Amino acid sequence: MRRLLTRAAAFAGTMALVLGAAVAASAQGDSSAQGDAATAAQPSGGPGAVNVVPAGAWSDQNGNLAQLHGVGILKDGGTYYAFGEDKVAGGTYTAVACYSSTDLVSWTRHADALGRQADGDLGPNRVVERPKVIRNPRTGQYVMYMHIDSSNYGDARVGVATSSTPCGPYSYRGSFRPLGQISRDLGLFQDTDGSAYLLSEDRANGLRVDRLSDDYLSVTSAVAVLPDMEAPAMVKVDGTYYLFGSQLTGWNTNDNAYATATSPAGPWSAWKPFTPAGSHTFNSQTSYVLPVTGRHGTTFVYIGDRWYPSHLYDSAPVWLPLSIKDGTASLSWQRAWSLDLADGTWQPQRTYSTYEADSDGTASGGAGIVTCTACTGGTGIGGIGLGGGAASYTYDDTDAALHYTGAWTHASGQSWSDADYGRTESYSTTAGDSVETSFTGTAVRWIGPKNSNGGIAQVYLDGTQVATVDTYAATDKQFQQVLYAASGLTAGQHTLKIVVTGQKNAASTATTVVVDAVDVPDPSKPVPTGTLEVDHVTVKEPGDYTVEIGYANPDAGNRYAYLSANGGTPVRIAFPTTGGTGTVATAVARIHLMPGADGNRLRLTNPDGPAPVIDTVAVPQPAS
Repeated sequence: MRRLLTRAAAFAGTMALVLGAAVAASAQGDSSAQGDAATAAQPSGGPGAVNVVPAGAWSDQNGNLAQLHGVGILKDGGTYYAFGEDKVAGGTYTAVACYSSTDLVSWTRHADALGRQADGDLGPNRVVERPKVIRNPRTGQYVMYMHIDSSNYGDARVGVATSSTPCGPYSYRGSFRPLGQISRDLGLFQDTDGSAYLLSEDRANGLRVDRLSDDYLSVTSAVAVLPDMEAPAMVKVDGTYYLFGSQLTGWNTNDNAYATATSPAGPWSAWKPFTPAGSHTFNSQTSYVLPVTGRHGTTFVYIGDRWYPSHLYDSAPVWLPLSIKDGTASLSWQRAWSLDLADGTWQPQRTYSTYEADSDGTASGGAGIVTCTACTGGTGIGGIGLGGGAASYTYDDTDAALHYTGAWTHASGQSWSDADYGRTESYSTTAGDSVETSFTGTAVRWIGPKNSNGGIAQVYLDGTQVATVDTYAATDKQFQQVLYAASGLTAGQHTLKIVVTGQKNAASTATTVVVDAVDVPDPSKPVPTGTLEVDHVTVKEPGDYTVEIGYANPDAGNRYAYLSANGGTPVRIAFPTTGGTGTVATAVARIHLMPGADGNRLRLTNPDGPAPVIDTVAVPQPAS
């Protein structure tokens, strides 16, 4: 896959899937499908179609970045289930995440399909990659295969887990080396007759195709061995098997290739590229191929990972239409494309309504034009969100008015504190440690981050416990959050005290409590919330559209914003780091728009904290 070599500089941007309306048919695991792939013979791409924007950040139902790395997809009944590596903690194992959708539009994250354990294969500092799930028609069990390894990739084993429901929780059944051979990157393929195969990268021998037992829980025989490739995925089209894989170049992307055969046992053709020479598979590595079958054909969707080794949590899944016909497969780049699920057809999105934030938008509440090197014209709109980009809290964590007791650590100038107020924070994991301050006013707020290592604190006002605050967040670090707020206090002097309990949410990795700032709001001076509004956004038909937002995020972690149209319910969007304003990336959201002479009014803000610098807002639409 990627670990044995050092990857070169990561490519900017992420990828997202934001979709339209109805569903027709698709695949189970890497199951077979019929018909020509990626045909655009029928019109598609209206607001009822699936809209895909490569290089856009994809958020789930809570506005958190989807953790679907090394993804596998299962269609069970009328619901799609997506399984992926949760990378919020980096390269070592956090969980196998499960998401579901009934329409390929709104993806809901569920409880982890497979969680981390205290020790063993699923313990701390372990590697669990490329989860793939198929349903056994004989037993009714859902069977998950995954790559199990040590942090130095010396174990090279296959793990198996089972569940009676698609999202689990799964029961881990252990790991093994298939037929005694090492196994790293893997895939699963389920044939039309119910037989199933493990696709396994065996560095010593090659890419293996091994048959699974009737219950899918073990490997029974070697079927074929091809020259070595990794990141395997297989589909069957009109009696021909297509096996896709990546060359072994570590983190560096390459021109992925495919081979064909009329049987899983072969003989297999030589490997040959399916992308333009030198494209490096559009800076991605094969993860999965999803068939979507409708009234007029089948579109095969190539799903690849674009790995960012320094921040794996926002590594991008790249979704593109894959043409498969008469023994030939090919992939071409699309800035945006639409998939008509009912028809099983796709077409490019060639028409864009693009709006420059600084010239076509209206900023208010402290938001305004800021320098943004990579933005169009060198400027964008900053200061969107709580504080209007000029947030000023009464006391930074280092202020002498805050009195610390115990073993607190005061951090500044770290990559993980760059987005803190004043770029500093103070933290402790020790039960009983506290920080206290006296203030005069009628309101107070504790400002700090939420994080995957967040612990639980008790808050006291004037000596009385008034709150228990859990600072855990399942996603990456969320800076400058209001962890506790009180208002309507009697005018006069009060005391705020924050106490570390040494306790944590069961999902948290530590008991860390962080103080970034303490704010004593002046009720006569409300904290501004910067807002960007873009008017006259036009579309041809009513419906749900993909909105592309070009942005820059200088923080080490995500920023967030809420997007609404015409005063409707806002949608929370995650904006991964771009490492500064020298790079612009794209985030996407699905939102309902209406035609009309006056167009639509889009509004971006964030009442919870700072939003990114906004460069452009665009709506891709089908060509006339």
